[in-house]
Amino acid sequence: MIYLILIILTILLIDPVLDHRKIRQNIKILHDKEALHVMLVILGACLGAVIAGVHVLKIAAVVAMVPSVRWVIHDYGLNIIRGLPLSYLGKGEGAAKSDKLLAFMKDEFGVNGFLVRFLFLLNSTLISCLLCLFH
Repeated sequence: MIYLILIILTILLIDPVLDHRKIRQNIKILHDKEALHVMLVILGACLGAVIAGVHVLKIAAVVAMVPSVRWVIHDYGLNIIRGLPLSYLGKGEGAAKSDKLLAFMKDEFGVNGFLVRFLFLLNSTLISCLLCLFH
């Protein structure tokens, strides 16, 4: 199980580094397509865990955390690598949908992006804990 978590964390830590490289080379980041690629690689790691005999609910508990953890690691990691404030949100046509959503929530309702990410992470943590209880 620890191997699955380490593989997923490694993938999630490499992702913002690769995006930073693309930004430096002025290559457009295809957010949806790249998120799908990351999820497919993680799915492969999960299948490996199933083959290794890890209980499916344990795997599901880890997978429940992936979207929120990826959001935090990728966005904040990319901002740190680029030397930008943690709260930086992409703008314009190439901005991620999540950045556009957070900007809208901030502009329209005064909701802080840190709070949105924290609540999403808290929710996925609770789901993960519930899955662990049923194992």
